[in-house]
Amino acid sequence: MKNFRISTYDLGSKAKIYSVFVDGSEEDEFSKFLKVFYPSHKQQIEHLAEKIKEIAGRFGIREIFFKDQGIGAVYRFKNLKDDKTDIRLYCIKWGSNLLILGGGGTKNVRTWQEDPVLSNIVKNLSTIDKFIFENNIDLDEAAKNKTIFELE
Repeated sequence: MKNFRISTYDLGSKAKIYSVFVDGSEEDEFSKFLKVFYPSHKQQIEHLAEKIKEIAGRFGIREIFFKDQGIGAVYRFKNLKDDKTDIRLYCIKWGSNLLILGGGGTKNVRTWQEDPVLSNIVKNLSTIDKFIFENNIDLDEAAKNKTIFELE
């Protein structure tokens, strides 16, 4: 990953939710996730999308919806009806009102670290998390201005 930018996804009354574009992509990582996995995991994706709306407008960000991935503020959603599903969606979670949606995939191994695709997603989100934190980035401004952040 060489660069990223943040985009507003949903500014709800309970939580601000952003998405992330990586390496000049025309499509954010969450949209890519939906496009790839909706056809094969329709029920789980619809439930996940509904839960994201509810987080933004009704519940806010609660620990019950997420599982810490042990690397920075990177979490995965666990709010699917069947948490035994192989679908994984990763995000950056800060406090009870700020979330940055990342990408995801299917987990067919014991841990995300064993899967090169999932590992790449989690590590990219960790890099973004660290960059935003260390540089005190105002996400509202960054999204509004479509600022592209270059990584070293």
